[in-house]
Amino acid sequence: MTMASPDNPSLWRRIPARGPWLVISLFLLAGLIATALYYFYGRKPPIVENAVPQAAKELPADVRARAAALADENRKLEEELDKQRGQPIDCPPGQHPEQKAGVPTNRVSRPAATAGVAPGAVKDIPATGKAPVLSNKELSDRLEKSTVLILTSNGIATGFFIGPQTIVTNRHAIETATDGIIFVTSRSLGVVRRARLTNATSGAAQIGAPDFAILRMDGAVAPATLALTPEAPKLAVVYAAGYPGLSVIRDAGFRRLIKGDAFSAPDLNLTRGEVQSHQTSPAGLPMIVHTASVLGGNSGGPLVDSCGRVVGVNTFIAVDQQQSGRLNYAQSSGALVQFLKSSNIGAQTDPRPCD
Repeated sequence: MTMASPDNPSLWRRIPARGPWLVISLFLLAGLIATALYYFYGRKPPIVENAVPQAAKELPADVRARAAALADENRKLEEELDKQRGQPIDCPPGQHPEQKAGVPTNRVSRPAATAGVAPGAVKDIPATGKAPVLSNKELSDRLEKSTVLILTSNGIATGFFIGPQTIVTNRHAIETATDGIIFVTSRSLGVVRRARLTNATSGAAQIGAPDFAILRMDGAVAPATLALTPEAPKLAVVYAAGYPGLSVIRDAGFRRLIKGDAFSAPDLNLTRGEVQSHQTSPAGLPMIVHTASVLGGNSGGPLVDSCGRVVGVNTFIAVDQQQSGRLNYAQSSGALVQFLKSSNIGAQTDPRPCD
């Protein structure tokens, strides 16, 4: 190895002089500091106005293929069930298969599904007293059993049962479904089910206009249903239930679902907030502004009070980037009740105040 020395001055020239090297270093350091300051203080997020939390325009090809496979599997299961209809049943309804000839069993039979309301009958619970407040567990269980993930070839949304097979959601969430193919699932349902869009839909899904659609689930009944209430005073605590895409795509159950496991489902997301105000849209639709967090995928999901009754249907958000503001909008249950009556769809309403 050649060593630098006064006898070999050429090697010393390879190292820049101290003055120029210091200037270059300072310029580089200043550039790094300026870049950091730009990213921390100068860069602004993109402006989003009146963003409608709805399904993505198109899912990846592998997800669409899995959805088609699930549709084929569901069709085969329905055909098998059709073959078995009318055949004698060894076990009477409400009894466990091991409970025969009066022999007692320590197993608990699954409770019967919630009784439905006749089509066209919007029935009121007598307005006497106050509705009971549910505990966190009671409210969570009710929403788990009554809220469903909606799957189409173009994305995901949320819906909820108002009858044994009747599901409410947003029109904008399902109107682009390819060939009308719609599926619903939840951990309470236990398996993917086919759903059909009825002729009960509102007009064009423009922001601020009525945005409702009614689905009918095939082959099963709902584990639970939700009543509707017009009561939603300011500062009342409310809860949003749904399947926001930002959370769902990271859920192991959803990943198994899109890989073809029809018995898997993502966990239901629940968020809490308060009623901020009551507004009327330019189209004359009563809206609830609230602080319970909703994102894309929450569209069509229920906004409920502490008594577990639907006060609104989460539909869209508005974001103001300049003021760092965000508003969450739900169509009021009053508007939903009017839509159901005009469509001859049954539901149950509860006008009692939440205690």
